[in-house]
Amino acid sequence: MTPPSPTTNRRQVALLALTLGVVMLGFGIVIPVYPFYIQSMARMVIGLSNSFTSLGRIVGPVWAGYTYDVNMTYPFWSGIVAMLVGFVVSLVWVRPEQSQNEVASGLYPHGHSL
Repeated sequence: MTPPSPTTNRRQVALLALTLGVVMLGFGIVIPVYPFYIQSMARMVIGLSNSFTSLGRIVGPVWAGYTYDVNMTYPFWSGIVAMLVGFVVSLVWVRPEQSQNEVASGLYPHGHSL
């Protein structure tokens, strides 16, 4: 087996740097705004949000490590499946009439404005 060429290594490093840059930019935008967004919600929702975030940070790497041992592409496919399940669940749980009223009035639950 021949080793990869230096050009291939540079491309892989560049792709990794680009991917990490986009992810970090996204986190840099979302994480500071997140507490203000959920501030209008009840304390229980904030607690649940923090609990599931912590649970994801614990279970995610363990699951990815296990699936990586089975097949290198499985962590990515399982991440795609998890995101699709979350997307479908969010579509099912959102009440269209409630969302339209909130958007129209500019108010969030319990009468708090942004």
